[in-house]
Formats: sequence, C-alpha cells, structure tokens
Amino acid sequence: MPRRYSYPENLLSALHLNEETQRMISYDALTDDQRKGVEYALSALSEREQIVLREHFCEGIGYKAIGLHYNLSESRTRNIIRDALCWLHKNPAWLYYITDGFEARTAYLRQQLQMEEQIYCERCGITSPTHLYYQGLEALHLPAKCYNPLSRNDVKTVREVLIFLCSSAQIRNFGALSATTVREYLAREKLLPAGGALPCCNAKTPRLDLEVEVFRTLNIHS
Repeated sequence: MPRRYSYPENLLSALHLNEETQRMISYDALTDDQRKGVEYALSALSEREQIVLREHFCEGIGYKAIGLHYNLSESRTRNIIRDALCWLHKNPAWLYYITDGFEARTAYLRQQLQMEEQIYCERCGITSPTHLYYQGLEALHLPAKCYNPLSRNDVKTVREVLIFLCSSAQIRNFGALSATTVREYLAREKLLPAGGALPCCNAKTPRLDLEVEVFRTLNIHS
C-alpha cells in the first residue's frame, strides 16, 4: 500500500522540491526555519490558492469537497492546485527559502546584496549617504506623468526607481516612453548606462532575490 504523506511532506513531494532545487532535504524532518520557508513560499500565491492548497494538503480535504464548499467544480479545484504548484516551479527562487530555511536564506541574500550593491556604488562614485541615489523620488524632478505612477505604487526613492527599471515589473500608466525618460534622468546622474538594453530581472521573485539580481547584472554588464 502506498505511503500517505503528512503536511507539509505531501506538499513538498507534490512540488518535487529536491528535484527542482537540486537539494536533498528530508521532507519529513524539516527544521523550524524550513517550515517558516514553507509559509513564506506559500505567501507568494493568491489568497484563494493558499486556502485551497492548505485545505487539500494540510487538512486532507479532497478536490470535490473543496469545490462544493467554494462553489467550484472538482476539475476547477484541481486546476487551482495544479496552477499554484506550476507557478512555484516557474519561480523557483521561492523554493530555496524552504530548502535553505527562511532565516538562513535571508541572511545569505542580505550578504550577497551588500557585496553587489557596494560594487555598484563604488563604480558609480556613490560615496556619501547624501548622494542622490539615497534620496527620495522627488529629488529627480521627474515630469508628473512619470512621477505620479511611480509614487502611487510605493516607488519612493531613487534606488527603488533604479531597481524597478531593471525588473520586469509593470505599473499602470507608466509605459515605455516614461521608462525611457526616467532612464535618461538616471543616466545623466551616472546611475545607469545611457545606451544598451537594461536588465529585465524577474519581478515575481522575492524582493531580496530581485535586488541581488539587479545589482549583480548591472555589475556584470557595466
């Protein structure tokens, strides 16, 4: 008779976590930090996906019963779970918070970010905490058509603008023309190259992963 897994072992097995991350952890012997990583990874999903996954994997409720409770068909419930697992496969950075542990992964990435950002700042001549790089968005004196969409979406500093431009993130009413305008402002301040393609780092990854990737890519292609 096939073995029945308990939560979160059953979830990690469905994710094929070790195969996806090329790690080798014991699903049935997670540390507290790895369990914290499970919760963090699930937080990347939509509220509905989180609820359905928890009811199926944690509470052991079947597809049909979940569907009846939320007025969904059995196949729709199955698809929600499948799509959620697929999304995590396509954005595997979240999975390393499980294998490595949330606190351990966070500490490692903060160290990497400090190193990569220091290299970037040295290259750009950013030596003072009063440099434009550390100032608020208003210090760029952007046109309203550029400033307003950024401000409404919590892009509050020049540093955050740089990270946004080098990611795949999209903001309503902030199109290619606005991006070009802001890039020109940053290029004049020697914060971005004036020509060539900018990095387009995956904005669906955790924030720390995104920041590390942005500065690492800028340093490589500088």
